[in-house]
Amino acid sequence: MNILEPVFMGLDQIRLHKLRATLSILGILISVGSVTGIVSMGDGLRLTVMKEFEQSGGASVIRVQPPNQWIRQGNRWIRRDWEEYLTNDDIERFTREIEHIRFIIPEIGDNRDVSHRNVSSYARIRASNEYYADYRNWDIGKGRFISERDVREAMKVAVIGESLASDLYGEDNPLDKELKIAGNRYRVIGVLETRKFFEDVNERNMVIPYTTAQKRFFGNDRVNEINIYAVAPEYASEVAEWTRMLIKRHHDHGEEFRVTTGEEEIGRFNRVVSILKIVAGSIAGISLLVGGIGIMNIMLVSVTERTREIGLRKAVG
Repeated sequence: MNILEPVFMGLDQIRLHKLRATLSILGILISVGSVTGIVSMGDGLRLTVMKEFEQSGGASVIRVQPPNQWIRQGNRWIRRDWEEYLTNDDIERFTREIEHIRFIIPEIGDNRDVSHRNVSSYARIRASNEYYADYRNWDIGKGRFISERDVREAMKVAVIGESLASDLYGEDNPLDKELKIAGNRYRVIGVLETRKFFEDVNERNMVIPYTTAQKRFFGNDRVNEINIYAVAPEYASEVAEWTRMLIKRHHDHGEEFRVTTGEEEIGRFNRVVSILKIVAGSIAGISLLVGGIGIMNIMLVSVTERTREIGLRKAVG
């Protein structure tokens, strides 16, 4: 028998049974493609998030957060009988006593209505310092970002997102115009370039000095969290240990404060992605199995239909 004869026979069967051959090929393509696609999507998600995280400091970042005011006991949540907070004293203490720090970024979050003349809009206020734009990897489209002087003197200045600027000022240039928050006038000094990362969009954000928020909104020196940037990733663990030590030394419940490094957050994210890939891969594997069974069924029908022909061919050699 010529070695090309089986090839020509196979092509001839494909020509005679076009629908059957098409369905078999589709089953193989869809099944294998689903497995490959799921794995590729998982890897793409991890690379995208890792790239964004590295641009925002990556493994060099140490995040400090106060204790949760609510804890779970049994099947219900109860409020602690004590409260502790991060304050400006902690910021000064970290700056003064910890080495290998590049800069420190406090943050206070709040959501408020803002207005200009008779127009009002909703804003996500993020009160911080002059390093916050670098931390969030934001660019300034117009004007400037808040400065060290703005923070030191608790100036009433604001940097706003593009959607917020459009709501309040329409097509007008918002720079040096006023807006009101809780009856206080603020001057717009900059407009953020729109940046989208999954569901995190900065179009409705407004950044003001954290000292201004403390003075005008809350009347205290508390902050929601403090982000510490080490000068290099290799110093992150040392900076985190010093941070924990200082918090325990100066807070009655210092062991309840949360101090996490960028490496810990990267590890947690990688574990989540691995679980997602396993679950999605299992689902894709089931589709591959179902597709394989369908193809086996088509092949079985094909062989059964040609049993007499196959026997005759074997008989005549």
